Amino acid sequence: MKKDELIQEAYRRYPIGTFFKSIFSDRGKVRKVALYCSQKDIKWRWSEYCKGEIEAYNGIHTPSGSGLKASPSIYKDGKWAPIVNNQIY
Repeated sequence: MKKDELIQEAYRRYPIGTFFKSIFSDRGKVRKVALYCSQKDIKWRWSEYCKGEIEAYNGIHTPSGSGLKASPSIYKDGKWAPIVNNQIY
């Protein structure tokens, strides 16, 4: 798949309300795809810093003071972050 196709797949796999385990960028922290503050939509982007990754651009809630990466990755080198159900957030 091309970068644009992978970004579209990210929107399909991780809609608002999805819990996922960001195993690629922040030690397995369970995250929720959710609007916060003044954000009006969810955005995924191809990481220019970490080649081969798709990361959150906005719309991913990061607990204050967590010390974890604010733009968790959901895709890296052909692997998607696992979606988790029934998680306490």
